[in-house]
Amino acid sequence: MSAKLVYFLVSIAIILRLSDCGVLSAYEERKYGKQPEETGLYNDEDKVDVLISGDFKRKVFNQNHATIVEFYNSWCGFCQKFAPVWKELADDLERWRPVVQIAAINCAEERNTQICREFEIMAYPSLRLFPINYTEGTGIIVQKTHDVPSLRETVVRELRSLHSESKGAPQWPDLGYYDKADVGQLWDKLSNDIKYVFIVFQEDNSTTVGHELALDLLDIGHINIRTTLDESNLGNVLKIEERPAVAVLSRNAQDSVIKLSPAKPNRDEIRKSVEVFLKSHQIKVHPETHNKTGHWRDLEIPDSKQMLNNMMIEALQRKVKSLGDAVFQSDLESAVRYSIFQEIPKQTNIEAERLVALQQFVSVLAKYLRMGPSGKAFLNVLDDSLQRVTEINGQDFYALVKTLEEGRTVFSTHQWLGCKGSKPGLRGYPCGMWTLFHHLTVQAAEDHSTENPTAKGQEILQAMHGYIKNFFGCADCSNHFQEMAAQRGIWNVVGGDEAILWLWAAHNQVNKRLAGDLSEDPEHKKIQFPSFERCPDCYKSKGGEWQYFKVLEYIKHLHNPSNVSLLDVDLSNFIEPKPMFSAATITKLDFNICILMYGLCGTLIFVAIKMILKKKYKKKAYPYDVLGKI
Repeated sequence: MSAKLVYFLVSIAIILRLSDCGVLSAYEERKYGKQPEETGLYNDEDKVDVLISGDFKRKVFNQNHATIVEFYNSWCGFCQKFAPVWKELADDLERWRPVVQIAAINCAEERNTQICREFEIMAYPSLRLFPINYTEGTGIIVQKTHDVPSLRETVVRELRSLHSESKGAPQWPDLGYYDKADVGQLWDKLSNDIKYVFIVFQEDNSTTVGHELALDLLDIGHINIRTTLDESNLGNVLKIEERPAVAVLSRNAQDSVIKLSPAKPNRDEIRKSVEVFLKSHQIKVHPETHNKTGHWRDLEIPDSKQMLNNMMIEALQRKVKSLGDAVFQSDLESAVRYSIFQEIPKQTNIEAERLVALQQFVSVLAKYLRMGPSGKAFLNVLDDSLQRVTEINGQDFYALVKTLEEGRTVFSTHQWLGCKGSKPGLRGYPCGMWTLFHHLTVQAAEDHSTENPTAKGQEILQAMHGYIKNFFGCADCSNHFQEMAAQRGIWNVVGGDEAILWLWAAHNQVNKRLAGDLSEDPEHKKIQFPSFERCPDCYKSKGGEWQYFKVLEYIKHLHNPSNVSLLDVDLSNFIEPKPMFSAATITKLDFNICILMYGLCGTLIFVAIKMILKKKYKKKAYPYDVLGKI
């Protein structure tokens, strides 16, 4: 039997065992590894150039073309909704690539944190234009819109602005306006290989159809396309009355003017009419582009280790699903790790209100979040360090947390479980932050220290509001939350229980707004929490009114530290080992009892030995013992 076959059979046996329990040990995870998750909203099949920190400046700076970069965050719902538009724009502008290229970088990836901080990205998605031969700076901020036609017009206006500032390139079409009444001057500035000039007449500069046409047909030889607003009455000279309209001038017949008649006065129809004219005059035009319907993939025999790994992941996911509304320590720690090591370090400067928000956030983590010994020490030292500063920048903050992390295992787990999405970009961090703040409100409410109990209603909510306002990367999400918080009277909340219910109601309101949204995970629908199936006592009747006391009881039960699931947690890093007995903990009574037990054990051993020896001894038999003495 071959070694591969033996390994495969052993793998299958392990899988069958895992299918029964659904729990993976830390050893098995270290041995077989984790299934790497895809990251990002774009891939190689899109026309969007995917950038990473290592090649960003090489691909964007000192280029002979402009680049428009989308800085996005893959977990941001608004970025997810914007991604299809950005992909469609890249596909639509593919012929413009010698002039401008469409790119994107995912700021959710830790490797890209430095670039996103350097370019002062404070909200997602953000668009930046980098002109040709760009050497330094953070780019030109581009206003984003939410449909392809308006985005295309925005791109043209940005290129037109660069052209007017002489920041274009020789291969660019002329993006200015022709303002002469004499068409003869056009030919004087053109090379001899240009056979036809197309003049697009526009009513005003509110439309960009002429320059779009010039960019669409950039790669066709022997033609030149110009745009005019007809401020010099060129239309009267050429007898062109409609707007928009296209006039064709020929080098071989400069006295004649051909007027094109597109079916509709829009970009696509005008381009078609120009292409029909060119084909009829034996000038080659580019073929129509078609959307890809798929492509052949090379078949590979699956690796048995990879099969095992995938099946183990599926077993873990089944276990998570079976636990229902359970809160996972893995999600709590993953949310904290992302916020501290990736989101906060993206800030350029952290001072004044933003510093206060950071201090409050770390303070409640250190005070209320259950972590392993190293994790708790990490949060306590970070809290103390931040209380001592008056300002700090993102780069120094990152250096601080990396230094504090050295030599210790801060986090006992590194993946999403309850917050894991069905595909990359769904759930994850936003879900983790909601879970974290729900958890903190419960811990604050259940903390029966001598502090003012009414202050506990504000302690967590203030930290949450400050963090989302100043650090949460999705700007639209942050604005929505702030508006909702003001409407729901967040600053009027008193008492820990009221804070728990306020946040619960606010979260349900957000779920209602986002139900059916593009950012919704199809396998985790946004529904009213808790559902009737999970907590029937939380409702007076099915579909009826809430039983608020029961809701409060249910939330407290879920977030009770003893009920938080430690699935996938490395317990050796999470549970603090109990110390062995030491001289400091042994009392005089303990010592006397030990001496007594030692003496008793010695006596029992001595008696046992005597009994064994006695049992082994047998008296020798003599005849007179039987017959008596003679």
